[in-house]
Amino acid sequence: FGVFGIVNDEPINCRFIGESENLRDTVKTLFEAPPSEGMKKFMQGPWIQMIKYDLLPESGDQERKKAVDEWTTK
Repeated sequence: FGVFGIVNDEPINCRFIGESENLRDTVKTLFEAPPSEGMKKFMQGPWIQMIKYDLLPESGDQERKKAVDEWTTK
């Protein structure tokens, strides 16, 4: 999944890319205890965030890494 800012209803400026078995718990933790001060400011700030995700239920490590690399490149 990725956490983005939003401008004109479009996701921009990806701030975080990760993977999770339980998206709800991971996003909750990310909002409550971000890994850095900059991420905390973004997640708990007044601007609007967008979470985008792809479901890859039967993917292997290589498939997930490829997906993360593609989002990181974009």
